Amino acid sequence: MSKPLPQSLRICFVSQKFPIFDRTAECGYLWPLTLKLSQLGHQVAIITPDQSVDRISKPPERVQIYRLTSFRDSALDQFEQLHLENPFDIVHSVDNSGLPIALNKKQLGVNFVTDVKGTQLDQIFGLWALAEESVTSYLKTSFAILTKFLKSFFGDDRKLLKNSDGVFVASLEQFNILERYYRYPAFRTFVIPFGIDGQTFEQNTSPSKNVFLDIGVPEDYKIILTITSFIHLEETKNLLSAFERVAIKKPHSALIIVGQGPHQQELEAHMLNLALASKVWFVNPTNVENIDLMIKNCDAFVNLFSKSSGFEPTVLDAMAAEKIVIASDIGTSGQVITNGVDGYLLRPTEIAALSRILLQIVSEQIDSRSLGVRAREKILKMFDNQKMVEQTILTYKKILIQSGRYKK
Repeated sequence: MSKPLPQSLRICFVSQKFPIFDRTAECGYLWPLTLKLSQLGHQVAIITPDQSVDRISKPPERVQIYRLTSFRDSALDQFEQLHLENPFDIVHSVDNSGLPIALNKKQLGVNFVTDVKGTQLDQIFGLWALAEESVTSYLKTSFAILTKFLKSFFGDDRKLLKNSDGVFVASLEQFNILERYYRYPAFRTFVIPFGIDGQTFEQNTSPSKNVFLDIGVPEDYKIILTITSFIHLEETKNLLSAFERVAIKKPHSALIIVGQGPHQQELEAHMLNLALASKVWFVNPTNVENIDLMIKNCDAFVNLFSKSSGFEPTVLDAMAAEKIVIASDIGTSGQVITNGVDGYLLRPTEIAALSRILLQIVSEQIDSRSLGVRAREKILKMFDNQKMVEQTILTYKKILIQSGRYKK
């Protein structure tokens, strides 16, 4: 028999990554969402191996954090213990780490939802990104996509989707792919776009480039900024190659690459081969405030990352900061950027075109002020932070009602 839908929900987040105070990181929306949910009276538990949660000495009221060192082996056990003490209404797995819970949801008597990140959709989607415009490249790419899709779909992806009461996606593109190719029911797929806090990038103070002076960039340099994970190299290598031409013609230009990852040395070697040692700065992300300041005070922001069918948070943030953004036209950036009007769209392999646009920016041949204002107006209208939170709560409740366990 269905029971009344509670006003205050008990929600459990399960995720390999749970970045704290780093909105631009993958899953960077999770901690702000957790805070908003708790402020609205909902109980939230977090199960994760991510060491960044150790930075929270005292969790907010209604938030419990459980960091597990042997995450894959003990996440289900930890959840069962918590669920036995005080049952949860819904489990929200941000990736596929919640699969063991999903497989046991009937015995546990709990509803289960996952983000589309739990599937291999983005990896499949990203194979298109670096394909050259030739028949041979197209055939190779098509074969690689088909192989990856079949392997993932008949692996954990099908298990995860079959046992999910709902899937959260960030874009209509993801919605359509799930329905057409994964055959996932449309009524169980929910589009909840990324949220932007407009106050973070209010242009109410005079620009200051001290954040770049502190790392050794001369004051009169034009700043091109990119933020990357150093996992996928080709886009960043292409940016370095394009910047080489800019640096030759406009010596007072700098490229700042913010990020960390396993392939940084390879990127640094590529930079040295291009003789850009005095023009490129590699910066490890320290805290969200520094990243925000860098976005606020750069002259152009580049993100050619194209291995995601969702929205890139840094692209949205840079647009909110009224910056000229150059993004990949493979993916969802085309849904928020009108090429040449409020930003620029390029394929990650278009090195010459990228170089040309960067030269126009550092030469001040582009009206960056008007373009930036249009970008901010559009992004704040499309990605409202409060709306994201409200839609998330409404979706949780809709999933609970659809499951038959609860009634209005």
